Amino acid sequence: MKPTIVFNGKAIEILKPTVEVLRETLKLDAERRELSTLDFIDRHCEIIARAFGVTADEVYANLSAEDMLPMYNDILAYQLEQLTARFKKNEAEETALQV
Repeated sequence: MKPTIVFNGKAIEILKPTVEVLRETLKLDAERRELSTLDFIDRHCEIIARAFGVTADEVYANLSAEDMLPMYNDILAYQLEQLTARFKKNEAEETALQV
């Protein structure tokens, strides 16, 4: 399922993930335990902003604090799902042909 956010009553669907945004998300995921609290918040909001094509300021102003980490986790899961989607589709097609 595609993550969505609602800002000012408008639902915004996640953008198709680029390798650049996926790379930044995975880098943050590896570094997050070492960040200060302020950097932790900023970096997560930056990823959320890039994933939805909005600004970090819009994320700061519209996303509740309790929703920040669940949204980030939804983004990460969606990006990883997209990373392997074509592989899984091709594998399923090959399996169907062999039956």
